[in-house]
Amino acid sequence: MKRVAIHQPHYFPWLGLLHKIAQSDVFIVLDNVQFNRQDYQHRSMYSTQTGAKWLTIPVGESNRDTTEICAIHYGTTPERVYGQHFKTLQFRYGKAPGWKQTADRLRQVFDCPEGQGWGYGTMTPMQLIMDSMKLTLDLFGINTPMVFASSLDVTGKKDELMLNLTRAVGGDVYLSGTGARSYLRESLFTDVKLEWQAFEHPIYPQRHLGAFVRGCMGLDFYLEDAETAQQYANLWSQNENPCRLAARRR
Repeated sequence: MKRVAIHQPHYFPWLGLLHKIAQSDVFIVLDNVQFNRQDYQHRSMYSTQTGAKWLTIPVGESNRDTTEICAIHYGTTPERVYGQHFKTLQFRYGKAPGWKQTADRLRQVFDCPEGQGWGYGTMTPMQLIMDSMKLTLDLFGINTPMVFASSLDVTGKKDELMLNLTRAVGGDVYLSGTGARSYLRESLFTDVKLEWQAFEHPIYPQRHLGAFVRGCMGLDFYLEDAETAQQYANLWSQNENPCRLAARRR
């Protein structure tokens, strides 16, 4: 059985998306659908003492209506994005246990080799988003192959698109997030099994002395407790629920 998950690209993906990717055999990056400024495609949350804050890639005003995600462009100079985002993460996580082992790799995501200025190379927002995803997946030890929807000759909308994409990569099972329950017609899935994601948010140390903040980028978990983050990802890939396993051990 080949389980397929599909989702838009996500700047520094949150734990729920990492869970979905870990539980799939193939992950399709839905890069050729309309960009949504209110979604998480170009932004992600990180935790602070006063609650969640956003790390957002500024995009141009012309991206508002019909632009596909893969074609969005910056709303400011790229070097400003790279420098600000790295410094924001450094300020928040610079004293976290996992920062030293991760800082150089984050610099590479922001296209800044040591000793060079920000924006040393050239990178589109889509490239930056994908590099942030690849780094996060690698840190968690998630090795699921990725395929871009734009590389597949597939048409359809909403649930039909998900079904056709799954078929296009030879999938037997489509793993869907629960947010799709409002529009996904289960009756369409006759030759492909439909499964619903069952994600339980882990609780981990957040060293900002405030209340625990849910829904943050996966990097928030990794930088605070890398070993446990990798253990969770490993169990997710085995279709285990580490939260329930931990509760049973207590």
